Amino acid sequence: MTTTPRTTHVDLTLLLQPISGSAPCGDDMSFSSEFDTVAELRREDDPTLPQGDFVTELKVADWRGVATLCEELMAKRSKDLRIAGWLMESWTHLNGFGGLADGLGLLDELCKRYWQEVHPQADDGELELRVGNLSWAISHVEALAQHAPLLKSPLKALGSLDLEAARTRGAAAKTGESTSAGSGDDGPLMPDDVARIQRETPKAFFAENLAQASRALDALSDLQATLDPLLGDDSPGFVAARKVLESALHTAKRYAKESGAITDASVPDEVSASEEARHVIARAGAVHDGPLHSRAQALRQLRDVAEFFRRTEPHSPVAYLADKAANWGEMTLHDWLRAVMKSGTTLEQIEELLGVPPRQAE
Repeated sequence: MTTTPRTTHVDLTLLLQPISGSAPCGDDMSFSSEFDTVAELRREDDPTLPQGDFVTELKVADWRGVATLCEELMAKRSKDLRIAGWLMESWTHLNGFGGLADGLGLLDELCKRYWQEVHPQADDGELELRVGNLSWAISHVEALAQHAPLLKSPLKALGSLDLEAARTRGAAAKTGESTSAGSGDDGPLMPDDVARIQRETPKAFFAENLAQASRALDALSDLQATLDPLLGDDSPGFVAARKVLESALHTAKRYAKESGAITDASVPDEVSASEEARHVIARAGAVHDGPLHSRAQALRQLRDVAEFFRRTEPHSPVAYLADKAANWGEMTLHDWLRAVMKSGTTLEQIEELLGVPPRQAE
């Protein structure tokens, strides 16, 4: 990806407006020509594959075209989880972590507002198609986050996969396995090239990118908190996506510190970033040294604890327990009991013991 995060994000309001009063999610467009068009716009050739004797121009995906068409379909024709997934994909290619956060937010709001009507519709109560679409989107977060820019000079953008490849080449060169030298655009990327691109990346980029990576991680947590109660054991796995986003956030924070965009204690006044970036940066660089003042702050700190142990003690169960506690914090007592108690008889006994009235059938 060769894009810069934007300081203004997608306005989801228009995309989430009902299509009509009688059909808020519009039509099912599964077999429409528009879906075929989206598929062609998304298609691209793998540049790493050999072309043989007949060298042809490689097909490159038109992400701007995907975004434009899917935004129109979402606003005017159909509220569909597949369209939302394609929007998340195209927005990330166009706008990095900010686009990823917008896409995850769109999926979250669709499921919150339109779960009964959103396409694809449940088939006789079976949610297999929806689970498949959502699982595709969540699994795709990992690859999208690995390609989203963490460094952005005027001529080059590098994501975490690029950085890891450069580190691997540098280590191989030191051990004599490779004699490749850093050659910028003329050859394989090396650590010296990464250092140069880091120096050429504007300070404001680091500030804003940290804000957007944090926003994307928060959006992923929000989506999980929405889907887990809706889908139960069929809810998509979020561990891999969360791990990649947490790693990206850690790297974005390190670059922001090294550039002087943030410090451990405060955010400098001279940093040119959006107000949202300033808020997130201050939160990322600060330590909670006083009482908690809100439920949201408490849940966020639980997730910060989970992130710390996941990074420093990956085999410790603390990270999983803190994450689970934060997710449970988003649930009502009724929903929590039903999530952890698989036996209806046991659930009834606990509700009776706690004096919790049984939930009325909807």
